[in-house]
Amino acid sequence: MSALLLLAMAVAAHKPAVHVVPPAAKRRELALKAKMQIWRGEWRIEPAGVACKTAKSSGDARIDTIGCRAIQVCYAPQVPKVAAIEEGAGTDDEKKAQVAGLLNAGKACIARNRALAIEIVAGTRKPPAMVAPAPAASKDAGR
Repeated sequence: MSALLLLAMAVAAHKPAVHVVPPAAKRRELALKAKMQIWRGEWRIEPAGVACKTAKSSGDARIDTIGCRAIQVCYAPQVPKVAAIEEGAGTDDEKKAQVAGLLNAGKACIARNRALAIEIVAGTRKPPAMVAPAPAASKDAGR
């Protein structure tokens, strides 16, 4: 056998498995996305993080949770930056513009996280593999 054929067979053998999406799962995904369009939330940045609550329910608690959690996850890293802007120099209008820029940048993150969560709930995407955290090193290790 030629080396090229062996290489092709090796590559084919290591090809990742395709995730086949059943039509029912795709319909569920579309229905959940439609519910996400109905959902409305209210949120605010607090010193401890991002608070969020549902203002207009989608009618599905899972979607309501996804709506808020995406906001919290994506805006949480901005909390210290927003605090620094608010405490820093500049006019109120300048500060509002800087905060708006930070928050506008988070919108893509929110959309990605909501879409991913909906796909997992609908069954059109496999959930990511869970990895257990490494055990903490003991102070007594090596004694």
